[in-house]
Amino acid sequence: MTASDGAVTVVASGIRRTQAIVTQTVVTQAVVTQTVVTQTVGIEAVGAEAVGTRPFGGRLMIVLDEPSARPARGLVVCAHGLTGDRTGPVRLLADWSAALARAGWAVARLDLRGSGDSSGTFEEATLAQGVEDVLGATAWSRGAVAGTRGRPLPTVLAGISLGGLPAVGAAASVDPLAGVLLLSSDLLEAEHFAGAPTLFRDGEFHLSTAYLAERAALRPRAALASIGAPVRLVHGMDDPFVAPEVPALLELGISARGIPRCGHLFETPAARARLVELSLGFLRECVPEALERPARRPGSG
Repeated sequence: MTASDGAVTVVASGIRRTQAIVTQTVVTQAVVTQTVVTQTVGIEAVGAEAVGTRPFGGRLMIVLDEPSARPARGLVVCAHGLTGDRTGPVRLLADWSAALARAGWAVARLDLRGSGDSSGTFEEATLAQGVEDVLGATAWSRGAVAGTRGRPLPTVLAGISLGGLPAVGAAASVDPLAGVLLLSSDLLEAEHFAGAPTLFRDGEFHLSTAYLAERAALRPRAALASIGAPVRLVHGMDDPFVAPEVPALLELGISARGIPRCGHLFETPAARARLVELSLGFLRECVPEALERPARRPGSG
């Protein structure tokens, strides 16, 4: 369950933008897969002990962009990266979201708890919370998008950089799931996090040792096999983190599109325009036009 406090909606430039503080009252169910306990909903966590339900609470800041003159073709829910927020670096996510909304899609961007205007502190945030936040944002956004008549919109989960982890982790719990869109997300696994630093951005952000232990236990690449929907990676071809990992990700069955002459954050206007084009292309693959609206009854014209 989710509830919103004082949502504000503005219509301009072809999109309807709603900003809301959403209170989380959801309970998630831990799932046992053989001997592995999945506590982050879809990403295998090694060594977890408890099995059962876990209530959680908090406040999420969500911004929902949708077309102002027609029903949305589908819903995209996007998680930001480590130390980021719903706007993205130099408005990357805000501008990307608006462009997708003008093309007919509803796009929800959220501040994960511990970041931006959501509750909690960065030092106390967990990756499990991030999965819960994506699920909460998805539930609220499906109810908030105009013109759905109570039917759940086909949903694509997206994440940039580390935001790919909660997107992949939440995928198994979203129905109908149309796809997963990874932006500069390499889904690295445990062996890469031994001795990882706890201070980031010149000491401005601190990651707890508990967070690093949680991160080292995740198996996001293994979780890709259970998604059952298309997964697309879009990355800068000069990205020193993601580009070297593309061959391994392709072997796992995902598809990838590279953008030349840009790095991890699609730094140039041309790269960001291409990011929008590639994102829209993937969305159209995930939700073909014939599935956008209910079929007409015979004889209805």
